[in-house]
Amino acid sequence: MPNKPFRVSVFEVRLPEDADGASSAFENAITLAYKAPINERLKDINGKYRRLENYDLSGAYSLLNFITLAFDGPGRSALESPAVPINLEADENFSYETAMLYDPEENLVFLESGQGGMGPGAVARYFRGFTEHQEEYLLIPRLDAEASARARRYQTIRGFTFRAATGQVTNIDHDAGIAPMKAFSDGFGAETMKFEIKAGRAIGQTLSINNIWRLIDNILGSNSDNNVTELKLYGREHDDDALELIDLIQHREKRERMLDVDPDSRNVPHEARWQALLNIRKEFIV
Repeated sequence: MPNKPFRVSVFEVRLPEDADGASSAFENAITLAYKAPINERLKDINGKYRRLENYDLSGAYSLLNFITLAFDGPGRSALESPAVPINLEADENFSYETAMLYDPEENLVFLESGQGGMGPGAVARYFRGFTEHQEEYLLIPRLDAEASARARRYQTIRGFTFRAATGQVTNIDHDAGIAPMKAFSDGFGAETMKFEIKAGRAIGQTLSINNIWRLIDNILGSNSDNNVTELKLYGREHDDDALELIDLIQHREKRERMLDVDPDSRNVPHEARWQALLNIRKEFIV
């Protein structure tokens, strides 16, 4: 039976700074979404319609499956015949699926990663639409445990660098806080920009730790459509430590499985992807 790679990224859910308990809990937003009728579960997120399609909240974790509707999509072919389009009705769309597991105890999201589906920024925006106060959730990629712990303990940050593609400034860029820099670079006709800031030369001088991490969290928590390809932090925990460079892109936690493709639907059923998420979660939390 044919199989295909099932790739998963791990995210920490960051609740709003003014969260007031139950009303802002991410788990409550999930509950409100699955209780909504199917027409109200359809949301326009980043210019594409998204919908919570399948769900299982009967266990310790929330198991979800989203679809993203797209006007354009692939065709079909055979080994000895030319490719032909898939004839859809005028009111039909191609649908791309994204499976997700939310662990409320660990406050972690395990999210399928694939082209055409839901990224972390889209997931956060989707559930924001089901909350009373439009809470600004962020899904922050988990770094590997060692790198994350070292970076978060930095008491001195001497430098910060990020690189991204330029182009049209989007709402995602505004959310991530990089819109002014993209607009500035685009004015010169640039295709990429590299932004670097450094602390002064004085011993012990540091960049604003709170402001740097606020910017990092916004960039990491936005959809990958922000096109950030480099994100590095240069610093140390103690004054007598050596300065260290940590790459916040390369150290992201990712997992992969090979899953069987159903011969009838030509897809990996969401139940199989959910089981893979459960296995990955069990492996991750040790």
